Amino acid sequence: MMMKFLIQSVFTELILVCVSLPHSAVAEPFKVARTAIPPSRGIPFTAVSQPGVGIWSLMYDTLTRIDNQGNVEPALAESWESISPTQWVFRLRQGVRFHNGEMFDASSVTASIALLKSETGARFYTASEVQGITAVEVIDSLTVLIETEKPDPILHRRASLLWMLPPGALADRGVDSFAQEPIGSGPFQLEEWGAGTVHFRGFSGSWRAPVAIDDLTIFVMQDPVARMQALRSGQVDVAEQMSSDDVSQLKGEQFQTYTRTAPGVSGLAFRVIGNESSPVADRRVRQAMNLAVNREAIVNNLYQGEVLASGQGAVPGVNGHNPEVKPWPFDPTRARALLEEADFDFDRILKIQVATGIAGGDSLAFQFVAQNLEAIGMKVELRSIPYANWLTAFLTNQWDDIDAFSLTWDNSAYYDGIRAETYTGCLKAQPFFCAPETKRLLNAISVEMDPTRRTALLQDLMAMLHDIAPAIWLVTGAEFAAAGQNVDGIALTSRGIQYDLVSLKNGQ
Repeated sequence: MMMKFLIQSVFTELILVCVSLPHSAVAEPFKVARTAIPPSRGIPFTAVSQPGVGIWSLMYDTLTRIDNQGNVEPALAESWESISPTQWVFRLRQGVRFHNGEMFDASSVTASIALLKSETGARFYTASEVQGITAVEVIDSLTVLIETEKPDPILHRRASLLWMLPPGALADRGVDSFAQEPIGSGPFQLEEWGAGTVHFRGFSGSWRAPVAIDDLTIFVMQDPVARMQALRSGQVDVAEQMSSDDVSQLKGEQFQTYTRTAPGVSGLAFRVIGNESSPVADRRVRQAMNLAVNREAIVNNLYQGEVLASGQGAVPGVNGHNPEVKPWPFDPTRARALLEEADFDFDRILKIQVATGIAGGDSLAFQFVAQNLEAIGMKVELRSIPYANWLTAFLTNQWDDIDAFSLTWDNSAYYDGIRAETYTGCLKAQPFFCAPETKRLLNAISVEMDPTRRTALLQDLMAMLHDIAPAIWLVTGAEFAAAGQNVDGIALTSRGIQYDLVSLKNGQ
């Protein structure tokens, strides 16, 4: 009888344990297809957009976040205030723990900023965000005062790019080793960088622990057809970075589809610095190339009207967007006349380098632009390179003989027009294009603390740059994703999908 009683007791306890588990817990691996993983692996300071940010946001947290409407939200900093034009106080979230058990506090903030200001960190893409910081003072374990050399009206927005790393692990390992075995405070902990995959485990100790997913695998599939097939076959639960045409097809197949208007503008940037003998050094040639492109055809035929044609580096909804600045009209006759006025050498081959698969439809869009340019008599050599190679060239401005290259004017980090200008113009550490006439405006915008006056200055900058034509701005950004019918909680954000909020319907 005693043995029977013990067996019944154990059985009853097992039932109670099973009942107490979250009903939405995903026991099976949750699988996602996306185009790439960041070349720098676990170092989150080397880019501010995809493919990196979608991976880093799983593992790390920043001081603040920017929502889809451009509002600054708390993250590891619960509140902040500007106590003078050159001083900001950030009050930190209590009880945050890193994957290795270290506690997040004010020392984490000082260590992460110190890394970006060091000789090692100077090579990182977001190092420019802390260049103006002169001191970080620890008020107490959960309060820091950040002082800047000049007034900084958007330091709370810059803080959305300040990923926080555990100072102990960073000091012990060094940057290169840390990149391979990263440690953050985010909802997922890296298990393995695989061959074409990344495997994560849910981190229950995170302040934003996953609601359901405990096993997450990212599959790298640059080919959009492969991502479509993987979703249709059930190999993956979610396919990211789809095109508008892809999601249109999937809607008819009972898949869930998602669209987000992104605060970025895709296009081709002209390389002039270090390439002064190129025809694109002549403003008339750059303007002619803009007039040659039929943007409305790109909008309607490649993106099914899901995007807008653009003539500036800021989209509607981003602070500084100038509604008076219109896209360049499609006028091949005027374009040809400008080329002849500039004594353009029609035998000269213009070399354009593009990284594709970053946004849906980008490959077709760049091919269409090349065809438009050839239609006005220009000879174009379009070269496609992997994103990792593109990023290295962009950071160092080492493009060999390239005249133009693909680029996104991405303001998602700030929802402020100055963001894109920091890496496409004179403010870039190693610029590829700098129009001297913009410097006065840039200096004024950088220190203007009055929001209304600052917006007006940004709009003046957009008008000036439109005429200078440092780029062929094409269309505003749009992001697309698709998922199976059993997936719940998908939402597209500037940092990709927040898989900590995703679950499966009915426990499927």
